[in-house]
Amino acid sequence: MWGDRTRRSLLALLLWMVFGFVASNVAFDQGIRVAAQQYLWREYDNRLHGRPGLRIDDVMRPAGRASAVRATIIGGGIAVVGAVLVVLANRRG
Repeated sequence: MWGDRTRRSLLALLLWMVFGFVASNVAFDQGIRVAAQQYLWREYDNRLHGRPGLRIDDVMRPAGRASAVRATIIGGGIAVVGAVLVVLANRRG
């Protein structure tokens, strides 16, 4: 049905897609973790100095959006580069 070369190319493409997905999840989680850490430090500092507290939504919502955009760019970039490399490898033979 399909040749060995085609199967290997599809496997390579699949692995690049998985790598892009994993990298995007790592990037998103890292962005959320950093935002949560910054929120906690700012909230601690505000309470320490008697200032009013922050709403977590005011800090985490923009961070969530920024993390999602960053993760999409990273994951999508890896997937596109991987697809281009697979196509180029197929052309080389």
